[in-house]
Amino acid sequence: MTVEALAAADARWDELVDAAPTPDVYFRPGYGRAYEAAGEGRLVGVRTASALFPLLLRALPFGVDGFDAVTPYGYGGLLPLAARSDASTDVRQLRDW
Repeated sequence: MTVEALAAADARWDELVDAAPTPDVYFRPGYGRAYEAAGEGRLVGVRTASALFPLLLRALPFGVDGFDAVTPYGYGGLLPLAARSDASTDVRQLRDW
């Protein structure tokens, strides 16, 4: 599985949350858009082999090239997309992305 970044307007993002074993409002793009609108970063949903990570990408300070990523709600987390998932694999895929 290739890691994929979803834009906030991509309908597949809501479809992934709907199909998750435990859908959660905090993982929906609509929730993250409020943070994006407040200037907290550019919202993306990163899909790994069996999880979804909603993230805000922010430019690094002091003229350094690159980005950091934070969750819209201030604590890390992933939404498992399958009843059986391997969080360590998903986190490794996110890091590699």
